[in-house]
Amino acid sequence: MSRNAKNVADENPFRRASNGNMFNDYENDAIDPRVQLELESLNVATDAINKLEVELDDGRAAFRQVLTESTQKLNTLSKKLGSCIEKARPYYEARLKAREAQRETQKAAVGFERASSMHAAAIEMVTLSEQGMAKQGGKFEPTWQEMLNHATAKVNQAELEKSLSEDEHKHKSRAYNEAEQQVKQLQKQLKSAIVKSR
Repeated sequence: MSRNAKNVADENPFRRASNGNMFNDYENDAIDPRVQLELESLNVATDAINKLEVELDDGRAAFRQVLTESTQKLNTLSKKLGSCIEKARPYYEARLKAREAQRETQKAAVGFERASSMHAAAIEMVTLSEQGMAKQGGKFEPTWQEMLNHATAKVNQAELEKSLSEDEHKHKSRAYNEAEQQVKQLQKQLKSAIVKSR
C-alpha cells in the first residue's frame, strides 16, 4: 500500500469508528447550550404528553364503567316496566315535537314584532319627511325629497318583511297547535302506558 493510500485510509471515518477513535472525538465535544435547552424542552413536553395519555386512559376507563352501569340500569328498568315504555314512546316523541314547535313559534313571534317595529319606524320617518317638505312652503328641496324617497323605500321593505314574518308566524303557530293536539290525543289513548312508564 502506498503512503498516500495509507493516509486516505486513516482519514476514512468508518475505519476510525472501528478503532473507537471517532466516538472518543465526540465524547470530548461540548454540547451546544441551545441543543441542551431544546432537549430539556422536549423532555418536559414528553412528560406532559405522558401525563395526558394517562388521564385520557383513566377518562376512557371511567366512561366505559359509567356506560356499563347505565346500560345495566336501563336494561333493569326495561324489564321492570315491560312494554309500557314502547307503548308510551309516541307520546313522549310528540311532546318533544310540540316543544320544538313552540320554540319555533316564539322565534317567529319575535321576528314579527321586530318587523312591525321597523315598519312603524319607517312610517314615522315618512311622516317626518313629509312634514319637513311642507315647512319649505312649496319650494323644492332636494334633501327633503331624497329623505322622503329613502323613507318610502324603507316603508315598502318593512311592509314586505312584516308580511313575510306574519305568514311565517301563522304557519309556525298552526304547526304548534297541531303538535299540541297530537300530544293531547296520544295522552288520552296511552294514559295507562304513560303512567306506568314514569
